[in-house]
Amino acid sequence: MVCPWKSTLRKTCIPLTAYVAAISPIHAATYWEPSIQVSAIYDDNVFVRPTVIEDDVITRLRPSIEIGHESERSAARLFYLQDIERYESHPELDSGQIRRQIDGSALYEFSERTAVSLDAGLNESRVTTDLNVNTGFGAGRIEGKRTSLNPAISHRFSENVTGLAELILIRDRVDNGVGSNTDQINVEFRQFLSQKNQLLYGYRYSRFGFDGDDVTEIQVPMLGLVHRLDENRALTMVAGPRFSDSDPTSFDAALRYQQEYGRGQFMLAYERGTSALVGERGIVDLDVVRSELTYEFTARMHVGVVGSYSNAARDLAEQSGAEVYRAGINAAYRFSDHILLESSWSYSHQRTSINQEQFRIPRNVALLSVTFLLPRTSEPRPRLQPQARAQML
Repeated sequence: MVCPWKSTLRKTCIPLTAYVAAISPIHAATYWEPSIQVSAIYDDNVFVRPTVIEDDVITRLRPSIEIGHESERSAARLFYLQDIERYESHPELDSGQIRRQIDGSALYEFSERTAVSLDAGLNESRVTTDLNVNTGFGAGRIEGKRTSLNPAISHRFSENVTGLAELILIRDRVDNGVGSNTDQINVEFRQFLSQKNQLLYGYRYSRFGFDGDDVTEIQVPMLGLVHRLDENRALTMVAGPRFSDSDPTSFDAALRYQQEYGRGQFMLAYERGTSALVGERGIVDLDVVRSELTYEFTARMHVGVVGSYSNAARDLAEQSGAEVYRAGINAAYRFSDHILLESSWSYSHQRTSINQEQFRIPRNVALLSVTFLLPRTSEPRPRLQPQARAQML
């Protein structure tokens, strides 16, 4: 499943209708699940800058808690996370709250055909790349904040046709930087033509506003197809013309291949669209190629490999655009219901041009962590995930 219209705003993309069926437990239940993670981190470009590169070893403490309620027709959850970091060579960076995340999600099923949902989120960080989640763009250590609100309604018109209407509101603020507002309205439909083919069609309106009077409006009608090659492989293709005053001849598109095999999954995708980057003025034409591979060796151990290339093109004369190459690998092993061991390595390389001068920002980050989990206060049940919204694609 691909989200070409919203992927630059959110990480996840899961059909609301799937959750309507999946989160309906027989009895109501309330749960809470606190945890605390202790990590050792090596960062070879701790200030995320192209010159005077400095490394450091970081100790991170990450307390978090999830509270939720599930019933026959509804589900709600609230999640809180905070990072406390201590730097061995740069004590001036020590912080009791270097990043904070608050996510809330709620879903209510009026009937077997209709459901409504609401997501809200707050993300704060002193590292800009943390907020440009999907692309990794950003340089330096600048405190920023992103807030989001996303109500939606999903309706099944017949056995073969489902629809969605949603509103997405995102507010980005950066210290001594440019603030931006992103408003989006999506109307989407999915029609099942056969067991192997689904027709996708819809419309998106986007409004990007920046500090001052800089506003861009974009309209995109979309048409696409989901084709199941077999039980384990699927191909999604979506495209549509982009109508705006600034660029009347462009288009949005997405192509995604997904395969399940035994204990693993593979995904390869290309997405083209528009986005606002945290702390910068003006929208960018964003092209993203990404791949993911996951594999479960046992019920207790799994690994994942990811890679991506992002290209952001803009019309501003002083800044022509930027590219980011990213790669990473992670592994997790669960010793018990209460202890989880994780390790990861990630690499990113940014290239940008400002006033015809080229800048490169390489960065490697290695992490080893152990997480201590307290048992849930109720039996585990399927849960609504944060910002896992009703999406046609």
